[in-house]
Amino acid sequence: MSDATPEPEPAPPTWPAQPQPAAPAWAAAPPPAPDFAPAVAVVAPAEPVLEPAPETAPSSTEHPRLNTLAVAALILAVLLSPLAALFGHIAAAQVARSRGRERGAVIAWIAVGLGYLWLVAGAVLGYVVWQLLGL
Repeated sequence: MSDATPEPEPAPPTWPAQPQPAAPAWAAAPPPAPDFAPAVAVVAPAEPVLEPAPETAPSSTEHPRLNTLAVAALILAVLLSPLAALFGHIAAAQVARSRGRERGAVIAWIAVGLGYLWLVAGAVLGYVVWQLLGL
């Protein structure tokens, strides 16, 4: 058994120092002068300027018209048709987009409710008939 001291590990090789790149020529040059006049700041008036209302709102003499699709949806609902739900949804969207030029949103939503009622009733009735016939 020898009493030998362990040799130190060799140091890892070092990389030579890298030179720093020079700045590009365009970075040292001053920015060019603009070809246009500088912007002028516009100061808002102290009181807001009120513009007339757009033509979308009905005038005081004009009454909003009843949405015909809402009426058709209600007629379909009375005739026990599930299509009333579809037409009622479309009519309600039309009334909402009309910005007061049309009325009938309540009629449309009643038709939607009845249309879904008839859809569920038809599905239940179909299931019952299916079970009674033993299919």
